[in-house]
Amino acid sequence: MAEDANLNFEPELFFDVHAAAQPGAHAPAGFTSPEYDEEIVSDQISYFECGEKMSFEDMESLQLGRLRELLSYAGEHVPYWRSLFRELAFEPLEIKSITD
Repeated sequence: MAEDANLNFEPELFFDVHAAAQPGAHAPAGFTSPEYDEEIVSDQISYFECGEKMSFEDMESLQLGRLRELLSYAGEHVPYWRSLFRELAFEPLEIKSITD
């Protein structure tokens, strides 16, 4: 008897299988999602293309700067990291290389 129920299953009764394929289906009418904003996406693509063309030294320098920023932020805003950095007398801005 349960097999008969499975044969009559119609997905369209539960969800529209084509709605996700339509433009704008991910958001209500008139809503602009920041994830799909063309200007933001264009900026992100430009950023990635720039990264592809960077020299090793430039990329390492960028990574080191971002690592310092991330650790500084964590040390200022996250109690666990603030406490650990204080205990170890660690100063994120004094990092000289990624291997530090």
